[in-house]
Formats: sequence, C-alpha cells, structure tokens
Amino acid sequence: MTDAATIILAAGRSSRMGEPKALLPFRGRTFVEHSAQLFGRLGEVVVMTSGNLDAVVAKLLPNVIIGRNPKPEDGLFSSVRLGVDLLPPAVRRLFVLPVDCVLPDATVPRMMMEAAAGADGGVVVPVFRGTRGHPVLLEEEAFRATPEYPPTEIFSDFLAHFRVAKIPVDEEWILLNINEPGDYNDFLASEEKRGDR
Repeated sequence: MTDAATIILAAGRSSRMGEPKALLPFRGRTFVEHSAQLFGRLGEVVVMTSGNLDAVVAKLLPNVIIGRNPKPEDGLFSSVRLGVDLLPPAVRRLFVLPVDCVLPDATVPRMMMEAAAGADGGVVVPVFRGTRGHPVLLEEEAFRATPEYPPTEIFSDFLAHFRVAKIPVDEEWILLNINEPGDYNDFLASEEKRGDR
C-alpha cells in the first residue's frame, strides 16, 4: 500500500440522470465499484455519498470508507472537505475523482503519482489535448488546507491557490462528464467501439 488515497465524489443528486450515477452499470459492476477497485490498488478509498446512498455503497464496497455529505447542495468541494477528515493520518497524496469519470485502468493515476514524486507540493492534473480532466491529485500541502476554505468554495478556485502541474495524457476518458441518460448511452457506445476491456 502507498501513501496515496482517493476520494470518490458520489454525493450529487444525479437529478438529470434520474438515478444515482454511482450505481450505473459498467463492465459487470457499477461505476463506484469499478473506480473503488481500480484506485484501491493505489491506496485507501473514501466514497462520499448523500441521502440513502451510503447504505447501498457500503454493501457493495464493505472494505472502503463511506462518508455522507448532509448538504451536497453546497457543491463538490464540501464533499472533498468532509472526505479529508476521514483520511488515515499516513496519507500524503490524495486523488479526487468524480464518480462519473471512470478510467479504463490505472495508467493515468500512476503517471500522476510519478509526476507528483518530483514536484514540490501543489496539485497535479491530467490534460488531454489541452483540456484539463480528472482525477486531480492533491499533495499534502493542498489537501490539508481544505478546512481553511468554506464548504461552498468552487473546487477550481481552491486549486488555483496552489502550484498546478499539468500532465499530458493520451486518455480521453479523463474528460468524462456523464449527466444525462444520453451521455451514458454515448459513453457505453464509445466503450464498445474502443474495445478496451
């Protein structure tokens, strides 16, 4: 096990999707199971939920830490702050991953960890063809500072307070943002097309 951890953000209402995005099927599992197992190879995993989703995720993933955001309407950063409070003290690097940004394998996060090893604090983000994506990797300097900012802070504004290293990657899935059933269907079609199994 490394000194890394991952917070998977699954507290959103998924109102446009009509069902929790965390539970969407993918490769014989759910989104949240896929990402938790993939990032679990790199370190501890915390899944931030809301409503009754915590009990469902706990049954699917009995070996991960489950957090519950009582005010998900405060935004993504509020879940990050709460998730940081649940991290083991030995954690030095933290991935933040929206639950609808599934990756095919651990290539991108491993590249980011290698880049972070040569950096002096701050933030590492992957970039595909000039566009920043997910996950975001926070060094200890950054994620330990989250309590200094309000829960309603915009995540990108928080990141702007730190040095940001941009890592070019050849993986378009870092840009995934699945909000509606049509987005999900398009994603499944692209998964079948690329044959990346």
